[in-house]
Amino acid sequence: MKCFMPKKLRLAVLYILCFGSFFPMVQAQDAGVFSQFFSAPQQLNPALTGGTYAPRFFINYRNQWPSLNNAYVTYAVSYDQLIPSSNSAFGLSIMNDQAGDGLYNTTKVNAAYAYTFKMEDLFIKGGLEAGFSQLRLSWNQLVFLDMIDPVNGPVGADGLLNPTQENTPNSFNKTYADFSAGVLAFNKTYYGGVSVKHLNGPDESFIQDFQAAVLPIRWTVHGGAQFNIRDKHRNYLEGMFVSPNVMYVRQGEFQQVNAGAYVSASNVFGGAWYRHTFGNPDALIMLIGMQKYIFKVGYSYDVTLSSLSAQSNGAHEISIAINFDNDPKIRKKMRARRYIDCFQIFR
Repeated sequence: MKCFMPKKLRLAVLYILCFGSFFPMVQAQDAGVFSQFFSAPQQLNPALTGGTYAPRFFINYRNQWPSLNNAYVTYAVSYDQLIPSSNSAFGLSIMNDQAGDGLYNTTKVNAAYAYTFKMEDLFIKGGLEAGFSQLRLSWNQLVFLDMIDPVNGPVGADGLLNPTQENTPNSFNKTYADFSAGVLAFNKTYYGGVSVKHLNGPDESFIQDFQAAVLPIRWTVHGGAQFNIRDKHRNYLEGMFVSPNVMYVRQGEFQQVNAGAYVSASNVFGGAWYRHTFGNPDALIMLIGMQKYIFKVGYSYDVTLSSLSAQSNGAHEISIAINFDNDPKIRKKMRARRYIDCFQIFR
């Protein structure tokens, strides 16, 4: 006998089994880290807030595993700005993650503050982040095993989903506070940082009287360098540099490491990174983009290297940066101010 289940309903079964919010003795997990981490600095580390004197905006879009019916689609937008007179920086970020073609929706709003200390040729920058997250579950679209008839699948003769004996949440929405922190050390050539997301261990469980589905702390250790390219006369070429970088992320039992390099040649940039999840090779990330006036647009594709490669179709990511420091009028006014760091990749 053949069990029929539409693609979207198969996804529903998958997500209800994967998300920890409905079963005890499990942990929840974050939305994925952007492959273009340099175009989502506040998502990476709140200490990266305020990388420009003038206002800076980022817009991010990520579609992970698109062949699985919009398995994970993430949108983000952020703003930040440095206030040199007080060595401070402020930022605001909003992210929305839609899992399972909208079955499980997460919206995060965070405000960030960073302060910079100078120690001779070394700078130390600390950042704090606070905000809230809202979870929304499309319960009526979920399919549980007790709903599936071996012959007719989960849909009855009336065209409606079969009933389930699973406990129904008291509410299909949940909101909680979230706090994070980070630190950076950098000079003209090198940088390194650590960020700690979800310091308060928020509970993402929808059902009362179950063990809390605690969102584990997400640790990120990252670093890199910027090597400016010279011509034969030993002069630095504007906008031309190579930035090797590495990033390690751990959340609960999940671990990943990214290593690669970003290359800028005037108005064009590109890069490549290898991502490994310790259990298996995960993806090869390829990047290409252009920068003109105040705009910077990047496109990256994650080539899946694991056993999911045939089904997932990788991941597409687009970023748009709007950096008003690159406005000629503003640049002229701030001619005396020069950056003495290695964060051009983030601008």
